[in-house]
Amino acid sequence: MRCSSALAIASVAFTVWFGFTQAAAQTPWTFVSSPDLFNGDLADLSGGTDPAIAAFFDADYPSNIIQAAGWAGVNNDYNTNMASAYNTLLTEMHTNAGGSPEAFVVAGDLISGRWNSNATRRAETVAMFAPGGTQTQAVQNATDVYFTWYRELFRQNGFDTVVAALGDHDVGDNDWATGSIQSQQVITMKEGFGRNMVDVLGLPAQINGVNSRAPGDYQYGSFAKQINNVMFLTVDVFRQDDPNTQLHYRHGSVSPEVAGAHLQWVDDILAAADTDPTIDHVIVQGHTPILPAVRKQSSSGMMFVNRDGSPFWQTLQAHSHNNGGKVRMYYGGEVHSITSTKDANSDIVQIVHGDPPFGNGSGNYVVFSVDGDRIEAELYTFEMRVDQGGKTPSTVSGSLVIDAGGAQTTYQASGLLDFVEYRGLVSHYGLDEDDAATTHANTGTVGNWLYEVDEFGDPTTVPGKFGNALDFDDNGDYLRNGNGLALITEGEQRTVSAWVKPVGAGWDTVVGYGGDNKANGEFNFRVATGNVQLNIDNSVNAFADNPLINDDQWHHVVVVLPNPHENMLSDVLFYVDGVEYAARIATPDGNDKPIRTFAGTVSRFYIGADAENLGNNNHFNGAIDDVALYGTALSADEVKGMFDVGDSADLAYGTLKFDQLRKVHNGELQAAAFDGLQWTRATGLTGAAGLSGGGNSFTVVLDATGDTGVVSGLLGDVERDGDLDTEDIDALYDNLGSNDGRYDVALDGGPAGSADVDALVRDVLGTEYGDANNDKQVSLIDLNALGANFGNAGVWATGDFNGDGQVSLADLNTLGVHFGFDGTGGVFVPSVPEPGALVLLAVGALGLKAGGRERPR
Repeated sequence: MRCSSALAIASVAFTVWFGFTQAAAQTPWTFVSSPDLFNGDLADLSGGTDPAIAAFFDADYPSNIIQAAGWAGVNNDYNTNMASAYNTLLTEMHTNAGGSPEAFVVAGDLISGRWNSNATRRAETVAMFAPGGTQTQAVQNATDVYFTWYRELFRQNGFDTVVAALGDHDVGDNDWATGSIQSQQVITMKEGFGRNMVDVLGLPAQINGVNSRAPGDYQYGSFAKQINNVMFLTVDVFRQDDPNTQLHYRHGSVSPEVAGAHLQWVDDILAAADTDPTIDHVIVQGHTPILPAVRKQSSSGMMFVNRDGSPFWQTLQAHSHNNGGKVRMYYGGEVHSITSTKDANSDIVQIVHGDPPFGNGSGNYVVFSVDGDRIEAELYTFEMRVDQGGKTPSTVSGSLVIDAGGAQTTYQASGLLDFVEYRGLVSHYGLDEDDAATTHANTGTVGNWLYEVDEFGDPTTVPGKFGNALDFDDNGDYLRNGNGLALITEGEQRTVSAWVKPVGAGWDTVVGYGGDNKANGEFNFRVATGNVQLNIDNSVNAFADNPLINDDQWHHVVVVLPNPHENMLSDVLFYVDGVEYAARIATPDGNDKPIRTFAGTVSRFYIGADAENLGNNNHFNGAIDDVALYGTALSADEVKGMFDVGDSADLAYGTLKFDQLRKVHNGELQAAAFDGLQWTRATGLTGAAGLSGGGNSFTVVLDATGDTGVVSGLLGDVERDGDLDTEDIDALYDNLGSNDGRYDVALDGGPAGSADVDALVRDVLGTEYGDANNDKQVSLIDLNALGANFGNAGVWATGDFNGDGQVSLADLNTLGVHFGFDGTGGVFVPSVPEPGALVLLAVGALGLKAGGRERPR
């Protein structure tokens, strides 16, 4: 894929093509990205006088490292094993970047930075970095030591330029209680970051008339750095107006957002880039993810306030490719995992990655290369082995292709860079594995990496609503994801759905996640003594006043948080067997409560148990099947349709099939097909939401107000007359190029074309080109039909097999190629053609051609 042999370093690439004309030819160049790479206070506190450490570096190493003033020659934060391991890693990055990378880009958490989090750490910081001095002096000196060391470590390994964003650890680590010393030192730490990581970049005062650094205290972490034809817009996402003013319910005086004059500067600098002919691409980096439903592990899971509804994201959208701007990508870190997401309302891609291999553990980095309008990258994953002074060989673990050169941007993605549908079906557990299974697959778009679930106790496989289900005994049986944290958190919209067969009168949790002892931080969806319930903290609950369902029968239960980013208990909607029930609040003080599902380091996703007490409470009694988590709020009509197609004896569609119907209705798919039925979008429907019809013709109204939904017919019955015959081939030929889902017989999502005709002829009708009478054989009967109509306008039944409206030599050749085909299962032996056929062959040999007559209909 690359046009320079120096860049041919892997077989799998993530390629971005952009449709802007470049001002001047650029030499291909590379950079490397790895957020949260250390997430630790790594430095040779001896200032280079420790020979065991200095031996790993060049002779000029001691002159570039600051010694910690209070260092006593013991407890060195950096040791020989670490030096060896990180040399191996950075050398590999350098090599895989073609041997001459322009920069190392890191979206935050360069250090641990927890120097102010408690009295002990504050005392240690002062003793080490400012003996007899103040906390502020100690923090200033510590930033000088650790950030200088960070730059030097990369310089010694061939990365002369480090473009870094502030992470939460770089400003003291979350959370920041108002008035605390940790909160009061945020600006001191930002200043140290700016002094050591930004000032050294030698930024111009302005870029196209706009200051290259943000106003006020954001100048220390928000800046624009142009390298060749790319402008890196690095943003400090940690807003703090005053250390004594609370901005965020959880994070205290700091809120992950960009606002006010800071946001205006972002808009201005992006506008400057849009008009600068030397800038082809803008890449924005900030520490926290913005688009939701990112994979997480061993992280507090901090996310940008209001996600894709934030003014900051809307500003990026305004400067995206589809709006004539140059913002191509936003990437971040924080969550110690890998997720690639396509924005639903622009062509911006969010890439979140990074693992902190401070000791032993998984890690990853991305190598980007830029060649004019083209950006390529590959994701590498590895295991660090610091205790052995090295690492495992890295492998390329995902690919992504974005082509924005045409009127519409197209994408191809796979592996760990496959897009997560953050507003779609994120997680789905069909629970169809048999008794031998100890894990259960997640077939939602987030995939199995971190998010398959392991069995605890001994749940048993039983017949389910769809295929198999699991039966839980209310005595320690549950499922839990092994490493990953729950995906949809805080007050974000979501839908959780399951089919359950509860028994008894207990408090039976269907799905639980969140926790970490944060107020209102759990999300426990239960059947409580027969009623559907959502519990978010101790006795903080919402109930549905539904008919009791603890009757050992299958029921469909759904909970929906309808608002985009903030939901209260009173907002919750419940559905039981397709019927909506509003929330009845039950809290100790009688007041409504905000939902603030927390993604902490120990909160995981449970099926059959509460998040409270790490899966040891409120185990389910009965069977569970078809568990689903959506990153959007399904409407009442959609939930009714979901229940109806699942409960129908004719269809019996589980979530995966229903989700295909939903995508057809929303225009994400042209068509979907199951068990010989093809579903397409329909308008002008009447009646209530849900399923109607029978046989091969069903209707599911998914928006009763808009009179829209999906309808079914036999796959290949493009005429929708209930018959599969050659007239359907003629109708398909007449509609080549159409985007109507009826003609998408190949289910490839493209305009009707030859692949759809192939699918109709060969896969649906089970025959071959040349079978004029559709008897599954290409024989003399077909040859005679063609001969009788040779030279005339025709249709398939009269010998027009290529759909050009004429029966000609081309059709005769097609028949000849397939003459003798037998799709009946017998053995067809071609016989000698009759005299009339010989005449036809002679006519063909003379090359007679037909005129441009209309096809008979």
